[in-house]
Amino acid sequence: MIIAIDIREAAEQKSGKSRYTYNVVMAMIMENQDVSFVLYARETNKDFCSFKNVECVNIHKRGMFWHSAVVRDWKKRVTEGNKDSAYNKFAFFAPTSFIIPFLLPKELTSVVTVHDLIAFKEKTHQKKAALIEKVFAGRALRKAAQVLTPSLNTAHDLAMIFPYTKDKISITPLGVDSTLFADTEENSTKTKPDNREKIILTVGGLEPRKNISTLVDAFLTLPNEFNDYTLQIIGGNGWNSQKLLNKIASHSNRISHLQTVKSEDLPNYYRTATIFVFPSLYEGFGLPPLEAMACSTPVACSNSSSLPEVCGVCALLFKTQSVSDIREKIIMLLKDKEMRDSLSATGLEHAKKFTWKKCAALTMESIKAASKQ
Repeated sequence: MIIAIDIREAAEQKSGKSRYTYNVVMAMIMENQDVSFVLYARETNKDFCSFKNVECVNIHKRGMFWHSAVVRDWKKRVTEGNKDSAYNKFAFFAPTSFIIPFLLPKELTSVVTVHDLIAFKEKTHQKKAALIEKVFAGRALRKAAQVLTPSLNTAHDLAMIFPYTKDKISITPLGVDSTLFADTEENSTKTKPDNREKIILTVGGLEPRKNISTLVDAFLTLPNEFNDYTLQIIGGNGWNSQKLLNKIASHSNRISHLQTVKSEDLPNYYRTATIFVFPSLYEGFGLPPLEAMACSTPVACSNSSSLPEVCGVCALLFKTQSVSDIREKIIMLLKDKEMRDSLSATGLEHAKKFTWKKCAALTMESIKAASKQ
């Protein structure tokens, strides 16, 4: 079997989608040595291209020119491969974009991942990004043989908005990177309560959907007894963020903002914080709370979208846009050591259930099922 994949996002490692692409594709390659992979990108990614069952194809074009070139190359490979019975199974996997499945002829098998339906459900999404998804999603999903989603909540949203996808949806929960978030003796020492600093951590871009502004308001209205705590924000400057940036700058003595943190350094930030707070309005899955749990950090998060499903009873939930409820839950966690210890222990075990190996295995199942249709 030959599987083609658009891996452009994997090179960046800046967002949830890029980390998903990198980890799921790497696990697919490593666990399926009998499968050949054709990976399309703009620049060579040495992490992938060192494998014998991988061919890296770099196309140095931009925008629709890149997508069109990929489609031409893949169509040629499938046409030539079909002349040989040993190469009669082909599938294109689109982990982050609808454009190539939109452009591919329907007779060529495609599998698409839908991470969320923000463009269709939320008004807090950037208009240009929402427009692109609305233009390409419908036709791409109609052509796709299988559609992958990370959660039941997203699967439900997908079936409601695109009813014709209902019978071809597979749920492939994301994973926590075991190499970064390993529960080792050294990491266990780092995560002990006595070694944590008075930091309230959140991870998410400064855009309306992430709802960081509400968390900032809740933090700034904490009682004076918590004045020695710092709010630490890790995430890029998203769209419509200037007002929030100004507020953060005006309270720089109590609020720190890091736009970028390397993936390998992120666990140390989780392990340093006393608690982790995730106020997002809408998530297709919501990986940061699970990563915090993998570092034994107590989690408080929104009661919206997929977050209750993903976090289960291992996080303290709050009303998404309620400053008072977020403030109350933060105070509750900071004051109650027994609750923090309980969430720390149960969260750590809960996070172990989510692995990229499992995600990759479910993804391969769906791709192989699609190729038989």
